Amino acid sequence: SRDLHKLSKTDYLKFYKGRCFVAVWTIAQAVAGLDRQVTDWKGKPINDPLLDLISYDLLVNIVSYMKLNGGVYIRKNKVWNRVDSLHVLRPDLVHAILNESKTAIDHYDYVYSENKKKRFEVDEIISIQNFNPRFPYPLNIDWLSDVQAIATAIDADYQASKWNWKFFYNNANVDGVLETEQNLSQEVVEKIQNKRDQKYRWT
Repeated sequence: SRDLHKLSKTDYLKFYKGRCFVAVWTIAQAVAGLDRQVTDWKGKPINDPLLDLISYDLLVNIVSYMKLNGGVYIRKNKVWNRVDSLHVLRPDLVHAILNESKTAIDHYDYVYSENKKKRFEVDEIISIQNFNPRFPYPLNIDWLSDVQAIATAIDADYQASKWNWKFFYNNANVDGVLETEQNLSQEVVEKIQNKRDQKYRWT
């Protein structure tokens, strides 16, 4: 019932389970296993040293985060001013910091614990995001993901699966109504309720 744009980025990671996990993982593996060639808008091959650093695992991470969060940040790790590897950062921990005039991104803060963060300059990060009408280019600092768009349906499917599992786990029987002509003490009532909750309730 919450507005999707009010959900935090970490909420989308909670949907990485069940059928959603299988779907995202299958798509990521399929994309990473494709034969690929990078071209410009005219279809001419592009020769860039960074292309040699694109691995199967890197592509799996990129596609998975794009599906889950709608955006990804790739760090260019440099040794002696030469990029020797690419690393995908967990996107919900990356914060784009704007300049004073709010017209461009000044740098990125990677907040990896409560009181610890690492600063990355703009040229250290490759930023890829899905289109978000609330944040037009060039300040697309938030994004929309496939999972975000169908979050309610994914959650409903997961809750239905849990209910079905609980139903069949209890021999597909629904208990009837307990009736008695005797007066039950509060202790007995609570004991019956606890037994029922242990058998049927889940969180």
